[in-house]
Amino acid sequence: TGKIVINSLGSLTSNTNSLEIKNGGALEVYGLLQVYDLTLNNSSNIIIAADVHVLVYNDFTNKNNTDGVVFDGILDVMGAFYNGNGSVIGGCGKISVAGYYYNWGTTYNTSGQEGNGPFVINCLEALPINLIDYKIKCTKTGSVLEWSTASETNNDYFSIEKSTDMKSWKIVTTLIGEINSKNLKNYSFTDSESNDVNTYYRITQTDLDGKYVSFDMLSILCKLVNNKLDFIGVNASERKINLIVTTDGLNPVTLTVTDMNGNNKIVKEIYPVKGANIIQLDSPNQVGLYVVNMIQNEKSYSKRLYIN
Repeated sequence: TGKIVINSLGSLTSNTNSLEIKNGGALEVYGLLQVYDLTLNNSSNIIIAADVHVLVYNDFTNKNNTDGVVFDGILDVMGAFYNGNGSVIGGCGKISVAGYYYNWGTTYNTSGQEGNGPFVINCLEALPINLIDYKIKCTKTGSVLEWSTASETNNDYFSIEKSTDMKSWKIVTTLIGEINSKNLKNYSFTDSESNDVNTYYRITQTDLDGKYVSFDMLSILCKLVNNKLDFIGVNASERKINLIVTTDGLNPVTLTVTDMNGNNKIVKEIYPVKGANIIQLDSPNQVGLYVVNMIQNEKSYSKRLYIN
């Protein structure tokens, strides 16, 4: 839990020795830093000041859930770059990677990148779009990803990628950008697949010249509930029909009791919660065969019921 400070006139250099900042430790660099491996453990706090050049001869590792890292200078990594899940590298500088890169956390508001270098993450270059809103939500039709841009420059298209492990990604759709715009633009995409486990999405924006940037990953769990209508029974003494209505809880449900001639005898609108709901309806006065209908999202579920 100690602290290392390299002042503006100081230096710490070696092309064979490594530097590891332990849990809760701190590193502040205002001078020259050159090491073989640089490893940042959980809960460490790192500051690389502006105009500072840090050279890592081999691998840079920022372990999972380390968010106290600020790089305002230049970081050159000659080997692999690892930024773990939940880790955040903030500030505004430039990171160059010669080897393989794993940006599973967030670096300068980008995330989810992985591949062979050379690779550059440069906060100092203006982003081609000004992203002002970026969110995901569950709806009756699936997971809905929404985002807005305040401006776009040379923007060709957006790619929507999906993953369940933050390692293997697949492109589920692409949306055409506005190329150049200074007006507010709203975008959305609905993934109708049921996400029974935590699912991760990310947006990658690609320029007309092929350059691209990926934005933060968003996670969601949208397990869609199959609508269902079941009978508990009929209370003859109180003239009541007891039902179990199972829905996603996102929209109102209309229940009707109809005779065999198609005449509605009972109509009731309910606002159920997600899952099973016990509902009581009035029972028709006349003996006979009836149909109980459950209507939601323009879909109907029916069961026959005999009233005696």
